[in-house]
Amino acid sequence: MDTNRFGRFDVLVVEPDASATASARAALEKVGARCFVVADLDDAKRCLAQHRIGGMILGPSLSTRGARELLDGLAFSPQQRPRLLRMSPRDPSAGRLGDHVADVLTYVPVLDTAVVSAIGMKSSAETLSGPTHVAALVRASSLSGGIGESMREVASTLRMAFSTDACVIVGSSFGDAWIVGTGASLSQTELVEVRERVLGAARGRTVVVSGEMVTRGAQGACGFESYLGARIIGPDNVRIGLIALVQRGFRPFTSEERDLLEAFGRRLAIELSHRGVKDHLVAELDATREAGGLDPMLGVWSESTLLRLLEMLTASAQRNQSPLTVAVVDVRELGRINELYGHEAGDAVLKHVAELVVYIVRQSDVVARFRGGIAVVFNDTSPGDAATVIKRVQRVFASEDFVVDSGVAIHVETRSGIAALEREGDNAESLLQRAVDAARAAADTKEGLWTSTQPAGMEDAMPVGPGDEGLRGLTLGGMYRLLHEIGSGGGGGVYRGEDLGLNRPVAIKVLNPEQAHSEEANERFRAEAAILAALRHPNLVQ
Repeated sequence: MDTNRFGRFDVLVVEPDASATASARAALEKVGARCFVVADLDDAKRCLAQHRIGGMILGPSLSTRGARELLDGLAFSPQQRPRLLRMSPRDPSAGRLGDHVADVLTYVPVLDTAVVSAIGMKSSAETLSGPTHVAALVRASSLSGGIGESMREVASTLRMAFSTDACVIVGSSFGDAWIVGTGASLSQTELVEVRERVLGAARGRTVVVSGEMVTRGAQGACGFESYLGARIIGPDNVRIGLIALVQRGFRPFTSEERDLLEAFGRRLAIELSHRGVKDHLVAELDATREAGGLDPMLGVWSESTLLRLLEMLTASAQRNQSPLTVAVVDVRELGRINELYGHEAGDAVLKHVAELVVYIVRQSDVVARFRGGIAVVFNDTSPGDAATVIKRVQRVFASEDFVVDSGVAIHVETRSGIAALEREGDNAESLLQRAVDAARAAADTKEGLWTSTQPAGMEDAMPVGPGDEGLRGLTLGGMYRLLHEIGSGGGGGVYRGEDLGLNRPVAIKVLNPEQAHSEEANERFRAEAAILAALRHPNLVQ
């Protein structure tokens, strides 16, 4: 910590409500700090010009947007920026401030001793980081045996390699959690709390929280613990789990430790992806045999069945000049529900939405799973009447929380889009896409409902039909399944596909059969794939 000529270090506290950090400031001053409290950007600039600030605290009442704009205005260079501590009211994303990342994120209320340790970056843990055993990490990422046994072995190896008190690995389902190093088992409520801590730690900084939960029972209790997390992440930033290192007290995890843990998470994701493909295929085959055209989890029509039924209903409505309306109901922040409570909770919420929709709509209406939500086809119904029905669904969720099997109450909000069949050029996929676009637009409305009344650009749109029936449904290399054709050209066709290991949509290009035996065509095809694989940009689809 930089000190001034009196041997003291200076701390800048940016907090509109000075009382919110009074206790922490008092604790800092007891150990020799001199604290300056400011409320806005201009005051912060003056203070930085007059004093040698070694640490900077962004207070809990300062909004994430306000903190981001403040740091943008200060425009620190990497060499000039003081150590940054963000105090947050339990928001895992509060440490991510645009282009800026806090060195330490704390959730309030937090012990004053934790703030003192963090702002001084002085470890309060007895065990400091030693050399990380990279070879052991590589061996640990090659999974063997059952999934539970493998994950516990991975957690144990990480704990030893990074010299921490504990290691936590959480998977996509709520029950998928493996903890090594804790002295006591965790309840369901505590497991939700740990997931939230790990989620914040997986965003690139040390998280310090009060209450020894994972390290409970460890020798030398001090009332708080530190986390460093990483996502178990596959290609294209598809997250399938989280890892966290946990240390009793405060430990300033280094950027090298963070980078190594993130690299391990990516490698582990590949192993888990290959492992899950066979299980996915077997389970899906069994479910298809038993359920026919129904989605096995939700008990409503599957997406493929929906497309077939909607094609027939669209043709019938166009012939009879009768109204046909499609609604798409999405659960707001379903991804965050999956992250905090597990995919089993997210699935339960989606199933509850499906059951409620089936209960409210008419028996003649079609209810099906579509992408990440529920689609409803209202036969012989105007958009206004369909909106009335959808509003009833939204009111039910607004009136009460949904309780999952673990006993946790989740507040569920939906956003819905409605599209009506307008003209002869409309088809099943374009009608569904307009409903999806309307649902996205509904996210910015107060009531969460948006109606699309005109099919945008239908004059120029070309109907998108299924691809070659010989390729549709084909599984390539045991990893990717072809769903339908997106487009084609002289060199081949592009298909919408499914990554069976990571459960994500992909685009797959297939070489035309006429060119399959041409060495020159194959060489061009491989070169194109290599060029595309090398491209990396946030605005590019991988």
